[in-house]
Amino acid sequence: EMDWYEAFNKKTTKSSFDPSICWDLPDKGTGFAAYNIDDLKGKKGDVYGYDQIGTKETIDTMLRIAEAWHKSHPDRLLQYGDISRPGGIDTPDHQGHQNGAIFDIRPLRNDSKLEKLTLDSNGNHPNYDRELTKECITLIKGSFKARKILFNDPVILRDSAFKSFVFKSDPSHFNHFHVEL
Repeated sequence: EMDWYEAFNKKTTKSSFDPSICWDLPDKGTGFAAYNIDDLKGKKGDVYGYDQIGTKETIDTMLRIAEAWHKSHPDRLLQYGDISRPGGIDTPDHQGHQNGAIFDIRPLRNDSKLEKLTLDSNGNHPNYDRELTKECITLIKGSFKARKILFNDPVILRDSAFKSFVFKSDPSHFNHFHVEL
């Protein structure tokens, strides 16, 4: 599959190809479940649709984050989304996900459902648990040294505890936050 993606990249975008971006996030594990699995399959000639591929360090970090989260919240899974495509090739539905060290997480819910929620412009949704989301962001930044997080919850953006590393971004970041390791 990596050979296919390298050839696909040469044929379509001619961007650089990094063979270290080859580690696949499992569909589920302790403390997490993945969403939008292989959602690029069939789009723009992509046979496999893989976009939950990272460097070994990123995947290991994501697994450790989920395990740490599970110790405190065994009833609330983290929901991991896009990382990169194999080799870090261009991602048609995401800017900036080419280095294998960026991943998406859905905001935490006030129930245990594994469903998307999209915050309104005030940062509200009936099933959104802001306090759990803040706890998750704090865990990722504090214990796992995330460099930057993009998320459009205006309440979190105004919170002085998050001002130095949580930033507003394009409108897509109302339904997930983007973590840069």
